[in-house]
Amino acid sequence: MSTTTLIDKVRYGFGYIVLDITEAVPPLDSLIVDGVEFLSKSEYHCSLVAVKRIAQSLAENNNQVAQLQKTIVENAKKQLAQTPIDTVHFTGQFYRCHKNGESTIIGLVDVPGLQELRQGIASSTGISLDDPLPHVTVLKTINSQWGIAVNAQTDFNAYCSTLPPDIEQALKGKFHAA
Repeated sequence: MSTTTLIDKVRYGFGYIVLDITEAVPPLDSLIVDGVEFLSKSEYHCSLVAVKRIAQSLAENNNQVAQLQKTIVENAKKQLAQTPIDTVHFTGQFYRCHKNGESTIIGLVDVPGLQELRQGIASSTGISLDDPLPHVTVLKTINSQWGIAVNAQTDFNAYCSTLPPDIEQALKGKFHAA
């Protein structure tokens, strides 16, 4: 599947609207946590809307899924023209997440404009959007291509745990987070 740029650093592809923050992420060294090696990535993004997941939860068939995805993306593009999103701020909270044999380390982020984007999509489409868990996958195991899809608080509760304090402190230092 190809990706489509919606506005500047925001693109749609693989079922997600994401903000590309690759240029803002400092160089990262691999880390070993509890005997597991975590590697840096070649691309960093923050998922803003899990379009496919939302469409699949509402649709009765594949044609409806495709139409809902198109509607959500078109409305997102309109909303982004009014309220662009171009940055994230790391909160200083980092977690290890594990699902289906893959592990990642995520950093929670604040995304200026995210609430406005999601409220705009909801009001223009009538689709209720679940609360997101804005984060960036900062490190991953070798068998994880992108991350493990921590799209909401329920995913976070099911898959994520705290990191050892020294690892979290090192990541805070890298990302200049409080």
